Amino acid sequence: MADIREDLANLISSLSAPNFRELIKAFLKAKYKTEDIFITDGPYDGGNDLEIRLKDRTIKRNIQVTVQKLDIESKLKTDLQSALENVKDHKYLDQMDFFCSESITRSKEEKWKTMAETDFQINLTIYDSNILSQLNEEYPIIREKVFELFGYKTDEPLLKVNEESKILFDVLSLGKETGEIKKQFINAYIFSYLYVNPGSTIEKIMEGVKLQLPDLTDIKLYRDNLSAAKGQGHLITIADDTKKLYSLSPEKTTEIKSLYEGNELKEAILNESIQHILKKYNIGEYAGDVAQFLLGAYKVNYEIELDELAGKSYSIETSIRKIYEDLEKFVKALGVPEKDTENLRNELFELCRENEYLNKIGASILFANLYKSNRLEDYLNTKIQYYYFDTQVLLRLICYQYHPANDYDDVYFHRLKNSMIL
Repeated sequence: MADIREDLANLISSLSAPNFRELIKAFLKAKYKTEDIFITDGPYDGGNDLEIRLKDRTIKRNIQVTVQKLDIESKLKTDLQSALENVKDHKYLDQMDFFCSESITRSKEEKWKTMAETDFQINLTIYDSNILSQLNEEYPIIREKVFELFGYKTDEPLLKVNEESKILFDVLSLGKETGEIKKQFINAYIFSYLYVNPGSTIEKIMEGVKLQLPDLTDIKLYRDNLSAAKGQGHLITIADDTKKLYSLSPEKTTEIKSLYEGNELKEAILNESIQHILKKYNIGEYAGDVAQFLLGAYKVNYEIELDELAGKSYSIETSIRKIYEDLEKFVKALGVPEKDTENLRNELFELCRENEYLNKIGASILFANLYKSNRLEDYLNTKIQYYYFDTQVLLRLICYQYHPANDYDDVYFHRLKNSMIL
């Protein structure tokens, strides 16, 4: 869930002042369960009066909504002084909600709360981008409103690729051995199907998975995978007459839901990043077309690896040059003047270089093609494996390298030593 919160916080941080206020109003409507939420303009940016109209009463609170990036503390002091005057003159509660689109460190938050209490007699509550992203779990309207404000519609995904491919890489990355990856590969499609279709028979599961893996028709393989997944607590079953119905366990449902929500956020960020570039060239409405083209370029790149494994001759320079030329033709067709096409092309490829999400989808498509062609094991065995060691392992490894005969009184050193000998 940490990645989801970080992605959502980044989107919130990039909202404009009017859009950030719209987000806060949507959140407050959900929190207080009323449509009658009014943020009235005061003498400071973002408004400083919140009126909540419930059935039997009206609540008035001090509030500030700001997207200010610099010297936030000075602004906060001014807002607290205004809140203090509201308490004295207009019988407001001695509280203030400070909504800030930036990320505030916890130490600074504590400092500001103490300042508000001691210098202004105000109980301060701070909602920064990180807090708002965490509240998304309780108030999904936060994520939905952010998508809406960025013009991203979850029912019209940015990238036209099957949903299973979007989480395949994340599921595969949990495994270690080739055999385990093959099981997880199949399970990724099984879990995706059951997430949308809980309470399915093995026959229905096979029908769903075969849409993506047409050659996977061995019912014994399905039985074995389903049985193992149930034993690991990933699935639950109920009996319906003579049929056994499979569903994801609550824990696995939450895990898969998190993966899908994370990908929705990554698509929204990708959409916003592409639009930001395209708007400079007056073609912001073509973000979806450009995203699909870029994904196609990634697919071509991964097809090169597949061709390499198959022993086909190709020139990577020629393939990359073609991608560059095709993108240039593509943006020209969208109406970009020739003098701007090279700069736009370079900006888009720089975005691709930094975007992990597109790379994951490309890799997922490669894995799917490798599995269908029975070359997955060959591919995994030819790739260079990278291992990462933390400091505790490295210290013991250094001790072993320099003094392998020493018999340190350390259980972890002996484990490492034994593994090195093996």
